[in-house]
Amino acid sequence: MEDGIFELTSTKGDIHYSRTIILTLGNGTIQPVKLEIEDVERYETSSLHYSVTDFSHFKDKRVVISGGGDSAIDWANELHGISKSVKVIHRRETFRALESNVEKMKETVDVLTPFTIKDVHGNEEQINQVTIEHMETGKMSTLEVDALLVNHGFIGDLGGVNNWGLKNTK
Repeated sequence: MEDGIFELTSTKGDIHYSRTIILTLGNGTIQPVKLEIEDVERYETSSLHYSVTDFSHFKDKRVVISGGGDSAIDWANELHGISKSVKVIHRRETFRALESNVEKMKETVDVLTPFTIKDVHGNEEQINQVTIEHMETGKMSTLEVDALLVNHGFIGDLGGVNNWGLKNTK
């Protein structure tokens, strides 16, 4: 960069000059926030899910959903009537979702607040119990489960862009 002017060369060899470069990268690749429980990833191909593409997969199963946003609430409402049972656990009393959907969920499924997941138990292929902890009292409870759905938000990953040495001026 000479005199504050950048020289940009395209992959075809064209040269362009500019005083400013704006990178509009969004959030990059979106990844779900995963449970921070040792060895829990072994269940990701069987009974631990961070997304739902086919609700029929949960037919007649005992489902526990962890999360308090739109996706978790929508899953609970959709799975009511399909699954054997649906329990939603959330770390706060309030939810961050469309109020009418939250009210519908509270009328149709078991809602446990304020709780967090402390551990999962099962064999090598399948989760069969989830230990939850009450956020205020510290009391532990165990839930019987066939499938655990988790939606604790998402993380954007800009990949190699973070190593370019650029200043972020959001």
